[in-house]
Amino acid sequence: MNSKTPAMLVGSQVFMSRGHQAAIDLARSLNIALYMNGASRGILPPGDPHFFNRTRSSAFKKADVIVIVGTPFDFRMGYGKRISNRGH
Repeated sequence: MNSKTPAMLVGSQVFMSRGHQAAIDLARSLNIALYMNGASRGILPPGDPHFFNRTRSSAFKKADVIVIVGTPFDFRMGYGKRISNRGH
């Protein structure tokens, strides 16, 4: 991946479908910041180097690639309007 400022968000559906380990593996293999929504909160311990919290809004504004899995573009995401137009 050629991204300089990537971010990843996983939501409840990742946890509910038991895909959380695959999401963790992806974040680690890409060395990407992982943010968690809903039921996916807690899939990583706070000390993990890929665990990010309370900086999602700022990170998404700066991100050039955002991987979003298992969560809708609802009010928390500004219905998609909070995603940087710099993304690919």
